Amino acid sequence: MYVFRGVFPVICPSGVRIHATLMMVACDIPAARKTSGFTSHNSTWACYKCNRHFPRLENGVNIDFRGFDFSRWVLRDGLHRLGYLDLVRGTIIDPMHNLFLGTPKRLMDRWIKDEDIQDGDFVAMQKTAETMIVPGEYTSLNSKIGKQFSYMKADEWKSWVLVYSPVLLKDVLAKDRFENWINFVDACRLLIKPTITFNEVNTAHQFLQTFCTRCDELYNAEILTCNMHLHLHLRDTIRDFGPVYGYWLFGFERFNGLLKNLKTNRKIGFEETFMKKFIEDVHKDDLVNSFLQSTHQTSAFSLLTKLTYSFTPATIPSIRQRTFRIQSFVEASEDPNVLVKGNEPLPPSAFPLSLKSATTMIALEKREEIPMCTVT
Repeated sequence: MYVFRGVFPVICPSGVRIHATLMMVACDIPAARKTSGFTSHNSTWACYKCNRHFPRLENGVNIDFRGFDFSRWVLRDGLHRLGYLDLVRGTIIDPMHNLFLGTPKRLMDRWIKDEDIQDGDFVAMQKTAETMIVPGEYTSLNSKIGKQFSYMKADEWKSWVLVYSPVLLKDVLAKDRFENWINFVDACRLLIKPTITFNEVNTAHQFLQTFCTRCDELYNAEILTCNMHLHLHLRDTIRDFGPVYGYWLFGFERFNGLLKNLKTNRKIGFEETFMKKFIEDVHKDDLVNSFLQSTHQTSAFSLLTKLTYSFTPATIPSIRQRTFRIQSFVEASEDPNVLVKGNEPLPPSAFPLSLKSATTMIALEKREEIPMCTVT
């Protein structure tokens, strides 16, 4: 969010003074359509990124999403363009929903329906999965594979795609279907990197285009969705906004789940109730962790577990205990032994850093100079 000192909008110079501008709309596919005023994702004009028209299949119900020749798609020209924001470009394709909450589940359902994977295969895959060592930043699928992937969340699908599936599906799927699936896996491996080059983005795009094209050949048209079409627009989102860790909705969805579990009376003022309960839970975690780090007594564990879900002390010192040095922060991004995602919170010692001189912002339409703004 860019916060202004206060300017009048270019499109209405005599109107209300603006103090903030929207730089990005990040939602799942249905919500993005409603928020930005685009047509539904299951309409014949489903894509807001291009002018591609999708006919209906012969059954008259499903949409025909075949055709993945990206070079022939005609991009839209500034729908809902504001004086400072191209809403078509600013409404991102969320990588979490696009990569991990659509295509993997749809293909798994199809493999089960076609009997490519049978009940015995799930049992065997579960046994093999239990012997695998999963990297620390991935979720272990303790029993989900044996239960045929019921009630899977995005982070679990992410683990399945990147860690489990290349090993477990190799001896289960037919060769052509497995090789095509690996195209999707390879694309995901590149796209979720904390830092990514333009060449890697283009390579991932080629993997996704090959994957979608082969899906058109290996399966019938009913398996193809608007989500698969948007795979080939994901490259533009990453080019515009950088690595996916800066804006994908994993954190938002986790906090959303926490808020939905808070009890309210469902009347006016529930927003204040949400905030009070959330802050209480945060301070409970701080209290428990500080207590565990300052004492070796375990008699209070039964009480502490009722206050918070995470009562295990941190295994590494908190970043807030260190003095912030900007040179070390920059060098860390170039050290392959340090996992830096770019969205880590900075310690309080970083706040007094002097800001660079403000830059001017040029309007898209009239190229008029707008007063300076500050990033917050």
